[in-house]
Amino acid sequence: MLHLVNYSFSGPGEAKRCLGRLGEEDHLLFIGNGVFSVIQASVSAGEIEAGMHRISIFALRPDLAARGIPAETLLPGVQLVDYSGFVELAALHGPVHSWFK
Repeated sequence: MLHLVNYSFSGPGEAKRCLGRLGEEDHLLFIGNGVFSVIQASVSAGEIEAGMHRISIFALRPDLAARGIPAETLLPGVQLVDYSGFVELAALHGPVHSWFK
């Protein structure tokens, strides 16, 4: 399953609750303001890093660019995709579950 997150995890345990619901075969794609969650200095960085050993984590490159976030500030292991990569992830790992606020 592909999970989409469009908001920045802002509170303690918020990322952990989300990641705790993902299975071993799931993929997580941060879009929109969600890309703030995968910055190394984010409040959720530790929780996301702890989950990276069992799931694949992606960020939408155009959303990083739109927010002025350089790729080198992201957590190591976060994979960047463009819109065609987004479509490919959805096609290969559907169904898609959205985590929207």
